[in-house]
Amino acid sequence: MFVITVTKLFQSHTKVLNVSNKRTLKEFVNAVIDIWLGEPLPIKVGEPDFTGLPEAACCLVVNDNGLLLAVSRKDDPTQFGMPGGKVDPGESPLETASRELEEETGLVAISLVPVFSWSDGEYLTHTYLTTVEGEVRTHEKGVVDWVHPDVLLRGPFGTYNRLLLDKIGWNI
Repeated sequence: MFVITVTKLFQSHTKVLNVSNKRTLKEFVNAVIDIWLGEPLPIKVGEPDFTGLPEAACCLVVNDNGLLLAVSRKDDPTQFGMPGGKVDPGESPLETASRELEEETGLVAISLVPVFSWSDGEYLTHTYLTTVEGEVRTHEKGVVDWVHPDVLLRGPFGTYNRLLLDKIGWNI
């Protein structure tokens, strides 16, 4: 005989279901499945559900010397991140990446290829490997510079940047 207590957590309450007096493992498993399927699953199976999370997008721009285009925080010129920002209503992440690149650096995106998306639970952020044209010119307060990837790893989005660089095979 198999005896088990199955605890299922749902929003604000816990439901305890007892499965007992089953003679075989198959009977036991079928009883648990029957109970479990009687209510919605409390977790998603497969990919995480990012529905409803605000989105952000940024551009990964690499020059011929292997340096990355970076923009400093407006309030701290020593802390760098990739050009990017929050997705505006009605805008796609691709459009955001292109717009933010031009606003923050003056450069125009020629091509944007999606290379990475990740969520910290607060935002779903998309990164595009970007080819650019033009010259750096901006009216924003941030400093625009070409930096070694280590600089981005030490910045405010260091965890994201580490995951991105690992994903694309850039070992630092």
